[in-house]
Amino acid sequence: MKKILTYPLLIILISTCIFSLSGCKDDESPTPDYSIVSDDIIEVISLHDNGWIKEGKKKVLDEVTTEFEYYENGYLKHAKTFSRYPAYHLESEVYRSSNNLPVSSKYYSSEGKLYMEFEYTNGSLASKKLLLPESSTEYIYQNGNIQSITYTSSEANNQSITTFKASENTRNLQVKFDGDIMYEADYPYYKGKSPGTAANILSGMPLAITTQSNETSSIRVNTSSVQSATWKSLNEIQKLIDDKHSTNDYGTYGAYKQKYPHISLFTTDLQRTIQEEHPFLEIDQMLMGGGYFIKNYESTTESIWIIRDSLRTAYGDDAKKFELLYGTGIISRVYYGIQYALVGTIRNMPSDPTLASDIKNLAYNQYSYLTTGRNALTDGEQAKLDKVWLEFKLFSTEGKYNAGIVITSPEQLDKLFDELNNANPSVIHYSYEAY
Repeated sequence: MKKILTYPLLIILISTCIFSLSGCKDDESPTPDYSIVSDDIIEVISLHDNGWIKEGKKKVLDEVTTEFEYYENGYLKHAKTFSRYPAYHLESEVYRSSNNLPVSSKYYSSEGKLYMEFEYTNGSLASKKLLLPESSTEYIYQNGNIQSITYTSSEANNQSITTFKASENTRNLQVKFDGDIMYEADYPYYKGKSPGTAANILSGMPLAITTQSNETSSIRVNTSSVQSATWKSLNEIQKLIDDKHSTNDYGTYGAYKQKYPHISLFTTDLQRTIQEEHPFLEIDQMLMGGGYFIKNYESTTESIWIIRDSLRTAYGDDAKKFELLYGTGIISRVYYGIQYALVGTIRNMPSDPTLASDIKNLAYNQYSYLTTGRNALTDGEQAKLDKVWLEFKLFSTEGKYNAGIVITSPEQLDKLFDELNNANPSVIHYSYEAY
């Protein structure tokens, strides 16, 4: 005889089937939404066909802090940044090519006046200008090599002009006062700046050599430091580069840094290269690590105090003539070594906060993999990262690394670090003694 299903049992079976079906449906994860829409921070003006941002604005408390445009490949086309302090004003403009080479950049004071400008040719620096109320300084380059520096005081007829002649291993200094040549001399080329050289500290321009001899002493140091990668704000680029072993002493800038917050970019190529590629950050942070190795430093054999006393007899009663010839200080030491930074940046992050958080964690894991060679991402994790623009790049003071090299594997990074370790040390720091 057939067994008859009782009503309660039927209910149980039906409930089980429904639970089973709904369970199967829940196991099928919904398709992640990588779309980018406007929110309180990023205003999306237009998108490329691939769904990435074309034009947008970044805001803080409803005030626009950045206007930007990307190429379809995710590289920056241009950006305008605005500062809210002490009053709202345009702070910088940066323009780049579709293959991520710098084109030009301009920086504005808290009063809204242009004070610094850089021009590039095929990605190489062609000129840079420092425009201050009391003076202007212009550097001219050819194929990235320095050709001349011209300092012009507020009285246009007063100039200091340094012309570099690499083929003759000399640099010529000509000083004009009221339009007449007051001083002219040839000095050893020596990259333009050796211990005992007078200089304008603010612009880094080398002037007359203040010592009676060209003798210098070299002291071996062999010290190093490494900062592990963490998520850092844009301002911390300067902290990574601008330490006691960066390419200039900024303490002498004093109030200049308040009125001209980016003025250190004029003399710090490594910092400028990184910051102009990242004039703003969508998510307010970037992965950043770096370090330096100092091999030795050179210093003048003559006492800085003796040099100062001797200079007081030269145009000491004429401050204008003195500054044209001797600037604002003396190069006391020149440090040689290698400095580098490895940065990782994310753009076109999806608006979904859960996805965005997941991608940020995966980006950190990828950075860790590139630097250690351990724990590579799975194919699924890599597929998530491929939905956004993510780039890891190594920058260094060593020549061919100045513009940065994109890192795609631990093997590549190991090879580059080996090259850096074996490279000839370059100048990474000038120490100045102000008058």
